[in-house]
Amino acid sequence: MMNVGKPSAVDHSGRREIVIFGVTGVTGQIVFENALSRFQGSEVAVAGRSKAKIEKVIAESVKINPSYEGEAKDVLLLEADVANYKSLVAMCKSARLVLNCVGPFRFYGEEVVKAALEAKTHYMDVSGEPHFLELIEAKWSDEARREGVWVVGSCAFDSIPADVGLMHFKHEFPGELTGVESYLKFEPGPSGYIANDGTWQSAIHGFANQGQLKALRKSQGLEPVKYYGPRLPNRGAFFRDPKLGYCIPFMGSDASVVLRTQRHLALRERSDPIRFRPYAVIGGVFNLILMMLFGSIFSLFAKYSITRRLLQKYPRFFSCGCFSKGGPTRKQMSEASFAVYFKGQGFVSSFERDQKKQPTVHATSVFRGPDAAYIGTSIIFLEAALCLLKEPDNMPNEGGVYTPGIAFRDTTLIERLRGCGFQIELVSSSEDESSDA
Repeated sequence: MMNVGKPSAVDHSGRREIVIFGVTGVTGQIVFENALSRFQGSEVAVAGRSKAKIEKVIAESVKINPSYEGEAKDVLLLEADVANYKSLVAMCKSARLVLNCVGPFRFYGEEVVKAALEAKTHYMDVSGEPHFLELIEAKWSDEARREGVWVVGSCAFDSIPADVGLMHFKHEFPGELTGVESYLKFEPGPSGYIANDGTWQSAIHGFANQGQLKALRKSQGLEPVKYYGPRLPNRGAFFRDPKLGYCIPFMGSDASVVLRTQRHLALRERSDPIRFRPYAVIGGVFNLILMMLFGSIFSLFAKYSITRRLLQKYPRFFSCGCFSKGGPTRKQMSEASFAVYFKGQGFVSSFERDQKKQPTVHATSVFRGPDAAYIGTSIIFLEAALCLLKEPDNMPNEGGVYTPGIAFRDTTLIERLRGCGFQIELVSSSEDESSDA
């Protein structure tokens, strides 16, 4: 029988609260800046390959936010490189929790997880890469349980709004929730928006190596999940929602992460799982045509190494201006926002669910926040980190690799995000008294 370590028994005395790995990247820098409004400088460590570059980033951040100057002086600076495992272990031993911002995670993430387990340091990341996330669960879950370490991936825009948002929607739903469609809408401001190409690079590698994800799932021989209630409609490659406009299937990590959460509920806790399908809102017909053209070129070029290098070298050209190596300006970040709409179906009760063919209750919930890629991501990431550090009794009582939906479901994460200006609430519900039996 496996010896299971308890997170409460792990000795973190003398350590800082968090270490931010990858602080010299765009995401890491924004996370660092927001961390200084939540932690004292003496509680924070930052790490990257070059101490000189770290010092430059801190200077830039203090220039943008002069009020952080005092706290920034107390921050611990560490050099750590994914090519130097010992440096990763030393970094992880500096804090109770490592916040990993270094991607693509399929190349650089696993060594950090391994180092965190050796150092008995809790781990969170901002990954939106399904293969990496599922690989870590398959490969390191037992080790995390033995060490009493919480490993929680996709703890930012990918995929807390979808995963934790769905768990909250289930709690608010006026009945027995059986199926949900999510609709993600990005809302740039007047200055437009150009994302950093880190996400672009991850998408290229994810598409090119999608066969690896299928092989991983097949190799595990996962037990099928039994769902209740009617299936969700198959809406095809695109469709038009009467209120939101044209939509396409969302190709991010949300489907993978939510499925893992529902699998956990169904197979480990014998709780009824929820069917889930995520979509992205495109808008008008012109945007749809542009997206279809872009998608065709992207899928073709990502298949072959020679054309894949072109995608990697010229992100702005091949993404129609959506991605660039420079990323968004601070003004673009401050003006942007996102919203995830959950459209749920279900029944008044589990008894009715088992008696009727069609759903009798429908409801819509929204999870809305600032700039998804950086500002929103950093806030979500850090508030989740505070939940892990400050609310250990509300976290899983064993170490392990968890999805955000399982890790943070009993914490105050939703309340914390609302306190940061996020809108997370049920916006409509209706009961159909005339549904066919």
